[in-house]
Parts: sequence; C-alpha cells; structure tokens
Amino acid sequence: MKKGVFGGLDWSNDGRDPEAYTLVLSDKPQDVRMQDYPLSKQNKKREIFYLFGDREFKYALIPRFFAKFFKHYDIISIAISELIARSRSLEYLIIDGAMRNSDKDTIGRLLHPIKLPKIIATKEADIYYQIVNIAHHVAYNLYKEHTSPGSIEDCKKYLKFLIQPQINSYSDLFCKD
Repeated sequence: MKKGVFGGLDWSNDGRDPEAYTLVLSDKPQDVRMQDYPLSKQNKKREIFYLFGDREFKYALIPRFFAKFFKHYDIISIAISELIARSRSLEYLIIDGAMRNSDKDTIGRLLHPIKLPKIIATKEADIYYQIVNIAHHVAYNLYKEHTSPGSIEDCKKYLKFLIQPQINSYSDLFCKD
C-alpha cells in the first residue's frame, strides 16, 4: 500500500446491545501489511491504551434501539461513516468482514462531501492485518468497559474517543418499512 493514513475497523457484540465499532488509525505501513501468519484473536481484558500504543482510535456505541428503525447493514454503514467523518483524512480503510458494493455506496453518500477512502473489506482481516487486529481487541475491551459492573471512572477515560450517532440524523435516509 502507498503512504498515508490507514484505518482498521472492527466491531464487537454484533447484533447485541451495545455494538462497539472501533476505528484505529495509523500512518505506519507495517500496520497494514498482510501478515504471513494469523494474529491472535483471543480476547482478554486489557488496558485499552496499551492495546493501541501510539496509534489513534475512535469508537461508536450503537444501542439496540437502532435496530427498531434501521436494517442491520444500514446500522453498520452509519457507524462506519460516523467514524470516518470524525477522523483524520483516511487514504485506506481495512474492515473485518465482507461488504456489499451497495454498502460502500451508502457510506459514500453519508460522507458526502468527505472523500470516501479506499475500502478493503474482507473476512478475517482481524487475523491478517495488525491494524484490524488491534481494532478487534479494542472493540472487545470497550464493549466490556461499557457493559461490566465497575466504576464510572473507568468508562470516563474513554469518552473523549466516543462518537455517538444521533438517530434523528438518519431517519429520512433509512427508516424500516
């Protein structure tokens, strides 16, 4: 891949409450080089700031009630577009999971006039791309931070990285029939 700002995106708790979408940003080419061996996906409770090192990250929590109004793929498009819109100018975005061309079109429409980065969406990206693997682990740990009993102070330290999509911003675009 060329030089620029790269993003790795993954989410945790797919289809349950809340879904935690995480975008990790890097300008390190080694973070987006495909690995010759699978990286570990074993989830362990870890300090989130340790996981992403000197990379940046943003995350979005999508509550269950979004599913009453939007289709599953539209929720994913909303989360991804929100994360891209509030990040540095991305050249490339690697997403764990297959993505339909129509979903990429939807993300581009939601981002307009922001330029859509080149999107590489592939199954198991979280075991073959370092940046997506980091996003996988951060998403899992953020989900655990926000749903496990514990101190509110534990969650507060991550709030400056939180992006919370507003449902009313998307009501005209996608509402279920």
